[in-house]
Amino acid sequence: MFGPSTRVVNPHMKEQQRRPLAPVNNNNVDNDMGRQSQQQINNTKRAYQLAASNSFAKKKLKKGDQPTLYGTRAFDSLFDCKVCIAQSARIYRPEVVVPKRAHHDLCIKNTKNNGQGPVSELTYAIRAEQKRLFQHFSAPLQTHEKGASAHMTEEAVNNFFQAKPQSTKMASTVPTPSCDAKPLVSSVSLCGAVTKKVNNSAFIDKHQNKSAPLAMIAFAEEVADKIISPKGGLLKSHFDGITMAVPDCSDLSPHYHSIVGQKLLLVNWERTHGINMSCPDGSCRGRLVSKRTNFSKNKTLFPIFGLDGPPAWCIVMAMRCTACNRRFDANDREALLMLPEHMSTTYPVEIKYALPNKSLHLNVNATEIVIDELMQTYGNGELCSRLLYKSINRAYLRRQKIYYSYHANFRILRRKQHRRNLWQVLYQKSK
Repeated sequence: MFGPSTRVVNPHMKEQQRRPLAPVNNNNVDNDMGRQSQQQINNTKRAYQLAASNSFAKKKLKKGDQPTLYGTRAFDSLFDCKVCIAQSARIYRPEVVVPKRAHHDLCIKNTKNNGQGPVSELTYAIRAEQKRLFQHFSAPLQTHEKGASAHMTEEAVNNFFQAKPQSTKMASTVPTPSCDAKPLVSSVSLCGAVTKKVNNSAFIDKHQNKSAPLAMIAFAEEVADKIISPKGGLLKSHFDGITMAVPDCSDLSPHYHSIVGQKLLLVNWERTHGINMSCPDGSCRGRLVSKRTNFSKNKTLFPIFGLDGPPAWCIVMAMRCTACNRRFDANDREALLMLPEHMSTTYPVEIKYALPNKSLHLNVNATEIVIDELMQTYGNGELCSRLLYKSINRAYLRRQKIYYSYHANFRILRRKQHRRNLWQVLYQKSK
């Protein structure tokens, strides 16, 4: 168990490459098509990937273009904003007519959104309300608005400070501890279950092409079965809001030790906060109904990258409106804007960067440092990507040092205990 074959498992290293993006059917053989109804979803997804790659191939980056985090060309007002193009051309050619229209949504000269992209009507309403409240509270008090002691009588003071009788109804609703409460799921049981699943060849073959580490998928599956699915107090006992960190365990399993400290998020506002959301569309009066999560069917996890180490993995609930039948994810910015701020801030992503239909998000620290600071001066998406992945590598090296140090210390303690037991046996025989 502690021989030279013991090694630290890198959860981000894939032993096998992904399958190439190519059609599943063999066009060279007409009769080799086979039954493919069970692969309809996979074929549809692969068709979308092929279409996306082909469309991207037509729009290759030219020399000198600034790439973004998603591989596309960054916005440049001198090439993409028609108003800025006309204004720059008019300097040398006065006959050029500047169009009477607003600047591009991503242009910094756009006075409505200041280059932050398309903004919804709800955001405009919130900004107008904030402006109105700022003007209201910054204005000095009028004479009739200042405090007076006309109504501060002795009777009013006594009524205000008089003790209110305690309601028996409220006292009876205080929850009492039940003897039938389910015990907490221990870290030892989670470690054993994760180790057993990762060592299973069938589990490895099934999830080897997933983006999340195998140990994290096994941990999420165990948490979903034993903590999230059962109804009771287990969810609030293990999750801090919507976040659960992988607990430490004294077991020496390298697979489980590689994910200790990583975070698993449950983005299901109805289950974690007990709130029923309305449709983000202002013209729709329907309500959002929970359907299923991304982990319940495909066993996929949504990553949130940051500069503090490995990414956080999310189990995201998909919701559908009862009126307009539109689909929303619980971590989309349209859905986050419908929540109170003390709830939406538990999801560690800035709302303006919680873009829909994306395969990843960046947490608040990454967007504040990488996008808001570095992108404005340096503006290189490749540099930002390297910063994110180097943080993962550094965290892996730290976990590796801890693991080997724990092995060495455990081996020394075991030798000391063996010598102590040996001396005790010799002492008993000498008597």
